[in-house]
Amino acid sequence: MGGPIAEIMAVHYPDRIASIAIMASHFDYRSFNLALAGLPMEQGLLSTPRESYLQSVDAIKKMPSTTEEEQVEQKYQAWQLLNGSVFPLEEQSTKQMLSQFIRRTRHPENLLNYRKAIGLSEELVKAIHSQVTVPTVIFYGSEDPIMGSDHAEAMAKAIAHSKYFYLEGMGHLPNPHFYEFLITEVVQNLDY
Repeated sequence: MGGPIAEIMAVHYPDRIASIAIMASHFDYRSFNLALAGLPMEQGLLSTPRESYLQSVDAIKKMPSTTEEEQVEQKYQAWQLLNGSVFPLEEQSTKQMLSQFIRRTRHPENLLNYRKAIGLSEELVKAIHSQVTVPTVIFYGSEDPIMGSDHAEAMAKAIAHSKYFYLEGMGHLPNPHFYEFLITEVVQNLDY
């Protein structure tokens, strides 16, 4: 939800937001919400998550996760799925970060609010793109299992003067392999 939140802030607080960078963001949440609910697609919607992603998410949810070690393994498998297979995650550092995340999470039930927020913000997200006027860069990775490039392309068309970058091999996560490119493009294309 980072992309829509950045767009909302840019539209409603333009005096505070000089520019935004959006990565792996939906143009429209409806296809995502219908797919997760197991409902049929409506005609004219953009791409849905890959079927392999939906099946893997179900399998990961069924994994036992009572100990911290099991929770880290469950989250690591989910991150591998989001990352894609072209540029693997570094296992040790990723698991250390996930372990810290789990230890610092005081109210894990709040993560369910993420799903609720996506469900309640369909109309807001659909309408916000064309209102963005700040310089914007949009990044999309070919390995993103949650959405197809049609989402990023539609966003690039809707946001005036945006720059769109298609990254072959990147997934839904900012893999370290792409850090230098992402940082360079943000610095070169956005105001501070």
